[in-house]
Amino acid sequence: MQYLFEVITWLFLIEIIGLIALPITGCLCCGLPDRGYAVSKIMGLLLLTYFSWILTYLSFDYSTSVVFVSLFLLVIVSYVFYRKFGFTINISFAIKNELSVVVNHLTPRAVRIRSTLN
Repeated sequence: MQYLFEVITWLFLIEIIGLIALPITGCLCCGLPDRGYAVSKIMGLLLLTYFSWILTYLSFDYSTSVVFVSLFLLVIVSYVFYRKFGFTINISFAIKNELSVVVNHLTPRAVRIRSTLN
């Protein structure tokens, strides 16, 4: 059961990071029908790790505080993009994408958990 909790926690954190990065991807991927919604999770994780790497490169010790500062920087950059360019999203594409991600992510885990219970 602990495994399922960890999977759901990771999924929730990736969703939050993706929502934070949504204005950035919405601006960069404005030609796509979903305005970059499907790419926002990847872009958010990429920017979060990039900011963490830059802070570590600038002689800060890598720790959770560096990750939180990087997350704060991501929020600031995303807010600047939102204020400058605005953002709208196609809800039907977003819902289809989320259902696809959740089903594709949780189905193999549910099978694994079920197989370990038998």
